[in-house]
Amino acid sequence: MKVTQLKEFHGREELLTMNEDSTLSEALAFLADHDDSAILVTAGNTNALCGIVTQRDMVRRFLPMNKTLDDNVKLKEIMTRNLEVAHANDDVSECITRMSAGGYGHMPVLDDNGNVVGMLYQNDFAAFTWPQIVDRAKENAQETIDQGAYEPMLSLLGALLFVGTVAAFAIAM
Repeated sequence: MKVTQLKEFHGREELLTMNEDSTLSEALAFLADHDDSAILVTAGNTNALCGIVTQRDMVRRFLPMNKTLDDNVKLKEIMTRNLEVAHANDDVSECITRMSAGGYGHMPVLDDNGNVVGMLYQNDFAAFTWPQIVDRAKENAQETIDQGAYEPMLSLLGALLFVGTVAAFAIAM
């Protein structure tokens, strides 16, 4: 299954973006107003993606600065710059694996031209229950049979195996 085929896929219209010169104070208010956990950061006067600021970035990078919100700390001072990104046609199971291995809670999704088209959130996958996974597998299996395309089924099986392994590990802990 491809990233953009996920029902939980957060399309471009749902994404929060701010300029790198915006302040942390502005970003906190923006996040609170939209009940979200990440802001994509754009460079200068362009819409070019240059980073991401997450709640985790705010805690791990801002607090050690020993500054206050009145100090007008810019997003470019605390953002994550070297982003791990997905592409619209990437396989979901590969993205889940990369997010898990890298400890990423968010992964911007780009089109073939490098434009942001969406975002994957770790919670998209963590919230699945076994009945939902089975229902999703049934839906995808039927779609695959109807389309005569079997490659997506292999991707889904890989994702199911990964989720099952994570669940078994979590239960064992």
